[in-house]
Amino acid sequence: MATLVGLTYSPWTEKARWALDHQRVPYRFVEYLPLVGEAALRLASRRFRGKVTVPMLLDGAEVHDDSYTIARYAARHGRSPEPGGLFPAALDDEVSAWNARSDAMMAAGRALLLRRMAHDPLALQEAVPAPRALRSRLEPVARLGTWYLTSKYAIADRDEALDDRTLREGVKALTEALSRGDHLAGDGFTFADLAMCTAMQFVLPVDDRYIPLGPATRRCWTYSHLADEATAALAWRDRVYTRYRALR
Repeated sequence: MATLVGLTYSPWTEKARWALDHQRVPYRFVEYLPLVGEAALRLASRRFRGKVTVPMLLDGAEVHDDSYTIARYAARHGRSPEPGGLFPAALDDEVSAWNARSDAMMAAGRALLLRRMAHDPLALQEAVPAPRALRSRLEPVARLGTWYLTSKYAIADRDEALDDRTLREGVKALTEALSRGDHLAGDGFTFADLAMCTAMQFVLPVDDRYIPLGPATRRCWTYSHLADEATAALAWRDRVYTRYRALR
C-alpha cells in the first residue's frame, strides 16, 4: 500500500488526498511535522539534497512530491466514479491550466497566510500538536516552525501586493468560468474543479468537517479582503465539496 505524507490542513495535501479518495486508491496517511520531520522524509524518499516538500506519495521505488503528479498516479491506479475520470484526454490542456492557476493562487495565499500567522499568538498556539494546557508555553516552537516555512518558501522576497492580485485574479477567472456552467473543464467533475476548490481555502476555509481548524487558525486563513467579494465562487466550492468529497 502506498504511503502519503502530508499536512492535514494543507490545501496541497488536500488536493492529493481528494484525488486518491475519489479514485478509491488505498493508502496510508502519515502526518508530517515541519522542520523535525524533514530528516525522516529525506530518508524515506532517498532525496538527500535540495528541497523536500509534502505532500509526498511513496509507493515502492515510486516517489511523487507534487499534488498534481499524485493525482495522476491516482488516475492510473484507481477507478473514477465519474465518466471520463479526473483527467479526460480531450480536456488535458484545460485541466492542466486550471491546476497551474490553482498552484499560483495557493503559493500567493500561503505567503499572505504566513505573514498573518506570525502576528497571531493564538493561531500559533493552535498549531502546536500538544494538549491545550501546554500550548501557550510551546508557542516558541510554533513560531520557529512558522519561521522555517517563511524561510523555506522565501516569503520575505515575495511582493505582497502581487500575491493579493494573484488571488483576486484567480477568483475573478473562476467566477467568470462559473457563469458558463458548474464545471470548469467539460460537463463533468474533473481535477480542474478539485484544484480550484482547494485554492479557495486561502480565501475562506471549507467547513471543519473536511479540514478541521481551530478558531484562531480559521481566522488567519480567512482573507477577509477578498472573501466578501467571492461569495459565488465560495458557494460553488461548498456545493462541489458536498457532492464530490466524501468525509473521511
